[in-house]
Amino acid sequence: HYVASIAVQSNGGNQTITLPFQVTAMPKLDVSDTKLNFGKVQYGQSPTQQIRVRNGGAGSLSVTLYPGSRWLQVSPKTLTLTRQAQQLVDVQLISRDLALRGDHKTTLQIDGGGDGAGAVQIEATIQGPASLSNAPSVKLDDVENLCRWCDDHWSDGVALLRSGEMLAVA
Repeated sequence: HYVASIAVQSNGGNQTITLPFQVTAMPKLDVSDTKLNFGKVQYGQSPTQQIRVRNGGAGSLSVTLYPGSRWLQVSPKTLTLTRQAQQLVDVQLISRDLALRGDHKTTLQIDGGGDGAGAVQIEATIQGPASLSNAPSVKLDDVENLCRWCDDHWSDGVALLRSGEMLAVA
């Protein structure tokens, strides 16, 4: 609690007014990292890293985390942090949700409402054997069905050939 005095001077007289007031400290969002690099990840693995989310101010801070891609999961997705409190958040990469191997990037958005915002850049390189993410729904036991399926999924095959994960054999 604080007290301030205001002196008022006029040709009608002088007066001092005393005003009590209180300064309310605000919450402040702090995030430990602005970048997470999962490095090389084998397809099928689901590695986890952590970030620390902290209320660097006072009061209560409500935080919501928004993964930028479906291959990224966070837990917990919402936090409530009291004054100077912190919490670790698990950031998990789900490599099976990525159709193509290679380099991938996304952004984890962190929203502290009016008390701040943050972003964490996420990077990973997915490696490993190819698996058909577009498995045929019909048997490919005749040329017509095989050609129809190949026509619908040629871009996946070309990407795998270019990456060297699939070899053309005559």
